[in-house]
Amino acid sequence: MAGQEYGEEHGSEDEDDRANVDPPVMPEFDRADAEGRFDDENPEVIIPDEVVDHVDNDWLLDEDEKEQLVTQYHANLAAA
Repeated sequence: MAGQEYGEEHGSEDEDDRANVDPPVMPEFDRADAEGRFDDENPEVIIPDEVVDHVDNDWLLDEDEKEQLVTQYHANLAAA
């Protein structure tokens, strides 16, 4: 400090380093690259065919057998 003149201020080393740095530069937008990356990162949505309503046909009964089971079920409920 002995060699420092009156009224002269010196910044810290960090301030001196920041003073010598070039200002930031805005990056240029590369549209073709961005669109290519977008297509790679977001593949096309594949829409499946229309879903057909499920038909419960794993226990084949004719109409009379079905009616008999329903009647038997309701009779069991009433008895309980």
